[in-house]
Amino acid sequence: PNLVDGAKGVAKTEGLRGFYRGWQPAMGSKIPSYALTWTFFQQFKRIHERVNNRDPMAIESFCLGALSSACTVCVMIPMDTIKTRLTTQSVMGGYQYKGIIDCYRCIVRDEGVGALYRALPPRLMSVVPMMGIQLCVYELARAQLIRRNRMLADDEVLGGPKATRGIRGGYKEGGSGSEERKRGLFSTLRDTSKQQASLTLKP
Repeated sequence: PNLVDGAKGVAKTEGLRGFYRGWQPAMGSKIPSYALTWTFFQQFKRIHERVNNRDPMAIESFCLGALSSACTVCVMIPMDTIKTRLTTQSVMGGYQYKGIIDCYRCIVRDEGVGALYRALPPRLMSVVPMMGIQLCVYELARAQLIRRNRMLADDEVLGGPKATRGIRGGYKEGGSGSEERKRGLFSTLRDTSKQQASLTLKP
């Protein structure tokens, strides 16, 4: 079966409601997960800045993001297990759970509390690297956008409003750092990553 056949089968057997089955546990899992991940990440960043008196480098942002994601997964894995059970029960021999609470009770009663954490290792392996990369890229892009905005502000102060045409209109000659800005955001991100990597490798 493919996507089209699957969609036809759901529409034929369950109707429009079948496409939205499991939305409640999905929302109850995804929204708190992202909120917790960002909360952990910001707190870990503050601790890093207090200890090292500087912003984290690229590899450090990756590690902080991975650690934040690991903490979130350990907290939210029971809800993720419930979400998976509810969304896949139609293909596992009928509907045996009435809702989130009923699913939780049945799992604990029939399989024990450990069943809620059975999927923890594969979940950590899939989510932790992904969120580490995502938050690392976010921090790099954020730092470069802030740096570029400061350059634009300095040019406007030193050279007047005609020194630059803004991000959408491109850049003209003149003002401090004009050659660096010509390379674009992605080139600057690459150069920053290389500089941070070289600093990390130095004894």
